[in-house]
Amino acid sequence: MYIFEELDKLDYRSRFANIVCKLIYQKHKGNLTDALSEVYPLLPSFDYIINIEFGLVDSEIPLYALHNLREIGIEKFENDQKLYDLNEKVCIDACELYYKL
Repeated sequence: MYIFEELDKLDYRSRFANIVCKLIYQKHKGNLTDALSEVYPLLPSFDYIINIEFGLVDSEIPLYALHNLREIGIEKFENDQKLYDLNEKVCIDACELYYKL
């Protein structure tokens, strides 16, 4: 289950990644499909330059987590559609909270 940290408790690396994600999210006026498409090429750089640990992604960087969730798909949740949908909603809600327009 995806659970995101409060904004003021984020790791400094996550704060930087979220600033980038917020700019992209706001550029696309909250359209997650477009934001995900634009952030996708940056993810390897986040991994390499910022050295983000996987645990930080799932708890501190919701746009990145949503990308990973959709990449991995429902198989991660043993084909439980309700659990997948719940986790997707948590990621989307966190994007809206973290990256408010």
